[in-house]
Amino acid sequence: MLSVNAFDFRKDERTDDWKEASINWVDDEDAVDFTFKQTKTSGELRFKAGIAILPRSELDKIKKSYKFIGNFDYERKEEENNKYHGNLLLKDTVSNPKRDIIRALLVFAAEIIKREDLLTV
Repeated sequence: MLSVNAFDFRKDERTDDWKEASINWVDDEDAVDFTFKQTKTSGELRFKAGIAILPRSELDKIKKSYKFIGNFDYERKEEENNKYHGNLLLKDTVSNPKRDIIRALLVFAAEIIKREDLLTV
């Protein structure tokens, strides 16, 4: 089962007033396979159990909700070895209760693809 911890918004290298949670955009049929093959610097798989697919329409619902306007967004931010990369964005001034509601909405909207299911297809 997907936990709200899957959407861990961090400040990291950002110099603006947003925190980010890294994502991959599903631009084409290769994006899911690419994501499952991603590894950490240690060579260990990044997504051992599975991945969550979030329809952009659901992201837009959250973004446009009067409760969250200006507090939630998303971006494309390609990386050298990842043309699919982007981020979910959360204002760094958002209260913890509001952050947790947004994270719960993301979990609720997510479709899970388990690694084991992908291997049996």
